[in-house]
Amino acid sequence: MHDTHSKRLLFLAAAAIVVVTLGYTQHLASIIRDEEQRKVQLWVEAVKQRAELVTYTQSLFEELGAEEKKKADHLAAAYRLIQESPAGMDLTFSTDFLVGNKTVPVLILNDDGEVLYHVNVPPPPLGSDREAYFDSVRIHQMGTNPPIRFEEVGQTIYYSESVRLRELREAMSELIESFISETVINSASVPVMLLDSTATRIVKSQGIDVSSLSDPEALKER
Repeated sequence: MHDTHSKRLLFLAAAAIVVVTLGYTQHLASIIRDEEQRKVQLWVEAVKQRAELVTYTQSLFEELGAEEKKKADHLAAAYRLIQESPAGMDLTFSTDFLVGNKTVPVLILNDDGEVLYHVNVPPPPLGSDREAYFDSVRIHQMGTNPPIRFEEVGQTIYYSESVRLRELREAMSELIESFISETVINSASVPVMLLDSTATRIVKSQGIDVSSLSDPEALKER
């Protein structure tokens, strides 16, 4: 009789411990869940704010880039104006504009392919072949713009986008890459998948198996 009573008490005590433990576990899980949700929300807000800053900075870069592109276009127009100008035309403004060029790279070559002048183009590295260096600059940096030919003097002018425009583009690319890697991916404590603007290509991901998401349709459903 005494043993039966003791067993009942032990059973009730064990049941009470289980109930209390389960209740505490659920309470603790609820606290952790709420804390994680709060962290996720803070992360989302941080990403939104950084994204707005990146977007604003990008718009500024695009405006500055447009201005720099105009400089190259105006420079080419000034050269063409000198080339095609009628006799007696005042070219003071055009020549002053050309002399004042501080950002647009320019190469002037003769009919033998020799570089007569180079403006805003770094000199060849020590020990390098001068002709090969300027050929590389002309082909890879200036190949997208039509050259300007001066038949009377047998010279050709090549030019590219301004140094500042190229630096702006590189800085913007680095800023976006930093935003993606540091803010969106590395700082996330939850699974993250970053898509392109069409939502059909994964740019970067963390904590997600993307092997089954190579199909754009499957990606959209996800």
